[in-house]
Amino acid sequence: MSDSRQGVTLETVSGVTVFKVEGSLKLGDPVLDELRGRCCELGVRDILCLVLDLEHVPALDSSGIGVLLQAYTVLRNRGGCCKLLNLGRIPAEMLRVVGLLNVFEVYQDRNAVLASFDPPPQARRLIHAGERARFLQKNSLANLFCSGYYAGTSPGANGLRVSSP
Repeated sequence: MSDSRQGVTLETVSGVTVFKVEGSLKLGDPVLDELRGRCCELGVRDILCLVLDLEHVPALDSSGIGVLLQAYTVLRNRGGCCKLLNLGRIPAEMLRVVGLLNVFEVYQDRNAVLASFDPPPQARRLIHAGERARFLQKNSLANLFCSGYYAGTSPGANGLRVSSP
C-alpha cells in the first residue's frame, strides 16, 4: 500500500457517514492521528450514524482500539451508533482478544451495514418534528404548557410543568 493512498476519507450515504480508513491504526502512524482527529469532530458535527470501513487496515494496536472505542462511545452517548465494515483477520483477532469484538456490530457487506441504520436518526428527527408541528397546530399554548409538551419543560412541585432557562 503506498503512502499516497493512506488516510481517512469521508462519505455520506443516506444519512450514514462512512469513514474509509486506509493504513495501520498503530501508535505513531499518521492514519491513526487522522482518524483520532475525525473522531474528535464527531461531538461537534451532527453525525449519529457512523461506519468505519477498515478493509485496508492491515494492523491495529491498543492505540487504534482506543480510537475505535472513542468513536463508539461518543456516538453512543449522543444516541447514535458506530459499526465496523470489512474488518480484516488481524484487526478482528485483536478485538476478539481484548473482548471487544462483541461490542461492535461488524459487517462484511457495505449494503447490509448501510441498511442496518434504517431509518437514520436524521429521518427520525424530521418525522418527530413533523408530528410535533401537527400537535402544536391542534393545541393551544395554555394546553401545551400544562401538559408539559412545551419545549424544555419539567414537572414542577405543584403538578404544573415549568420551563427552565
